[in-house]
Amino acid sequence: MLLNEERPMVFFESPHRVIDMLEDLEKLFNAEPETRADQEKSSPENTSLIFIAREMTKLHEDFFLGTPIHAITWLQDKFPNGKIQGEFVLIFKHAFCNESR
Repeated sequence: MLLNEERPMVFFESPHRVIDMLEDLEKLFNAEPETRADQEKSSPENTSLIFIAREMTKLHEDFFLGTPIHAITWLQDKFPNGKIQGEFVLIFKHAFCNESR
């Protein structure tokens, strides 16, 4: 069902599951080009993006925009001890690679 969704998808995720969610999005939508040839074909129009808002409206709010795989790296860098904290809102827009569009 989600593979055919054209609208942005909004998820609320706990800190305990946010990395798993990003990994699932990466696997399901294959958001990151696998090879150099795929990277050369990629463009802003066919790149899946995720926007992450952490601790919105609070003192330590954070925002991220990028691919799911880069979001995982961002969280791992932000929480090197692996104890991710905060409430997360994820907005994911799947890129369609259908050339007939």
